[in-house]
Amino acid sequence: MKKLVLVAAIAATTFGAVSTAQAEGFTVTGNAGMFSDYRFRGISQTNNDIAFQGGFDVVHSSGLYAGVWNSNIGFGGGAGNGNGLETDVYGGYTFPIGPVTADVGLLQYIYSGTTDAATRNPAQNVKFDTLEAYVKASYAGFTLAGYYALSEDYFGTSDQQGPATSNVADMSGSTYVNLAYKYALSDKITISAAIGQTNFEKPVAPVLVGAGFVDSYVDYNVGVTYNLNGFELGLAYVDGDDDMEAIAVGAGGFNRDAGKGDVVVSIKKSF
Repeated sequence: MKKLVLVAAIAATTFGAVSTAQAEGFTVTGNAGMFSDYRFRGISQTNNDIAFQGGFDVVHSSGLYAGVWNSNIGFGGGAGNGNGLETDVYGGYTFPIGPVTADVGLLQYIYSGTTDAATRNPAQNVKFDTLEAYVKASYAGFTLAGYYALSEDYFGTSDQQGPATSNVADMSGSTYVNLAYKYALSDKITISAAIGQTNFEKPVAPVLVGAGFVDSYVDYNVGVTYNLNGFELGLAYVDGDDDMEAIAVGAGGFNRDAGKGDVVVSIKKSF
């Protein structure tokens, strides 16, 4: 029942915003989809379960834009079990630099229903909410993106500084760099590939026994989409290095499978 309520909330936020009248110079677009798993930087955010996602964007002809995106989440270990909610609020500016399209902005991740007593000490006031600044450059199907954490909290890892520690670290300065490529084989089929690296400002100690401290990890994915009468059908394989699997256990009570390679099937509609 809770998951159905989340789906309704996501749909209401998305469709309600898109139905607003478009003013001169502004374009409003939206998207909604269902995924067999929600993978963020390689790691499952839904305990390897189904995700319902939707969002909308408001773009001005000057290049300024803003948007909101939502997904159900479940970090395992009591953190919602699929009934939590992630809301991403972002805004930025796109502009050309010769043949390159540049994009700069801010992205705030807001998590609800993710309190996990098994992996979080309430006295430490550790939060999953994270604020990042980003810059992107796109050219000929390639997109290079860099994200820089401005908040002290970094996706719930700021208390993972060692076994049974009571210290809460300032994780601002953590980064994520991603290189992605898309190529349209036809007007219906598009292939894609991406590789990224997360770099923690301070090494993180996963719960996985014998894994040691992790200061970074790599994720990657390859996929294909097919346009079926306006619906985007997707198939992707998502994986990463051993450090990603290790950190998936320590960060937010994920189960071990959350960091293992998996196939993600999806259906998405943009409007």
